[in-house]
Amino acid sequence: MATTKLWSVKSKVDNVANYDINPLKTAYDEEVMPRGVPIADITVEPSGGLLVSGINCDPQTAVDEFMEVKRSFGKESGVLAYHGYISFPNIDGLDPVEVLSVAKEVATEMWGDQFQVILSVHTNTETLHCHFLVNSVSFVDGHKAVNNEKNYYRFKQIADNVCKKYCLTVPVPGTRKPLDYELLKKTLVDIRMKSPDIPTLQENLDKAGIFYSGKNYVRIRSGIYSGEPEKKDGRFVRLSQIDLELEGLFDYSKSSLGGEKAAAGIGVTPDSKRDKEIEKPLGRI
Repeated sequence: MATTKLWSVKSKVDNVANYDINPLKTAYDEEVMPRGVPIADITVEPSGGLLVSGINCDPQTAVDEFMEVKRSFGKESGVLAYHGYISFPNIDGLDPVEVLSVAKEVATEMWGDQFQVILSVHTNTETLHCHFLVNSVSFVDGHKAVNNEKNYYRFKQIADNVCKKYCLTVPVPGTRKPLDYELLKKTLVDIRMKSPDIPTLQENLDKAGIFYSGKNYVRIRSGIYSGEPEKKDGRFVRLSQIDLELEGLFDYSKSSLGGEKAAAGIGVTPDSKRDKEIEKPLGRI
């Protein structure tokens, strides 16, 4: 089955881009890696002998293009980009160009109407996979992307649908249900407001069926947040996965503010505050 991952980038976007389009990983020689029978609707040709492509940008100059969009909308801080990949099992029998073509179809449906994306297929591992690097700021209206579990599931669903379209392997639906993000966010903020220190925080979280796992992570044990049976070990979740505004919510080293001020901005960056009114979901990226 195709495996997908997506996470945020807060610094050194150029380093990530250089890693993605590295010629040692993306070089394409058709004699060494011959093409199979095309399956995708549109075949994406390698760029300059490299298995790279761009959506709304040139992959070789994309970082500069990303930053130009950010500057034009005054959004040069906070989350700068989203980085991820889609990996295909060898059983699918895709050649590198097909991987690039299928991945571009996924990325175009997910982000193509609003955001710039660099795509790059890496051939230096046992399993072919394509990296995505997505500008966090829309070139259309300047809204910032939001990366949470809900939008990741949309990304994954698009990938699954495209795989089904071309008769590629897809995951067998399981029993895991999405979390109730609004309820979870409200609960976490309420608990932080009532917890002047980490020991109290841990105690209050435990009462709510949540394990404290460091300043940026929790484990969700109680089923009230997902409709699933209670889990002994809990479901591991990053706070920013629930909502970007929760990043740093439990970082007591940054502030000595009391609980009553937590709701006013603990864990909320100035950038995310400024963008809140025009933020749109990652799915509209």
